Amino acid sequence: MLGLIKPEGHEPVRAAQLFAHLKSFVIGIPGAHTPICSDKHVPELVRDAGQLKAAGFDMIGCIASNDPFVLQQWSKEIDPENKVTFISDGNLEFAAALGLLQTEQSLFLGTRSERYSLSIENNLIKRLKVETSIFDVSCTSPGRIISDAREPSSAEVELI
Repeated sequence: MLGLIKPEGHEPVRAAQLFAHLKSFVIGIPGAHTPICSDKHVPELVRDAGQLKAAGFDMIGCIASNDPFVLQQWSKEIDPENKVTFISDGNLEFAAALGLLQTEQSLFLGTRSERYSLSIENNLIKRLKVETSIFDVSCTSPGRIISDAREPSSAEVELI
């Protein structure tokens, strides 16, 4: 179960409901207010949201390993124009289902999701990219995804 962030709060939603009938680009981040997420990865996503829409994505999303209350406040700060859909994976169910859990002891974050990106069409994961470290933003950057979107994908995994 995920928490879809809305202006008036959050709504519990299953991934299969959220991504049904859409072409979506989503990044997964270790957490709101963390330096790389706040200073680089998510600002790039907000900045490039228009280009991603022009590349054919219906929804541009950010899944964070935070509770919905923290994520709602952070989303207002980092994306005041609501270009991105913010999604809480506070229980880490989604990241765990994808095998994308990690622990970075030196940062005292506890267990979080890895830094990843997904291209999803009608509940089928077409592309999954995972950074080698949560400190990197290269293969999951929006610019990289825009260029990758032009190439066909050979793998599919269904969200249920």
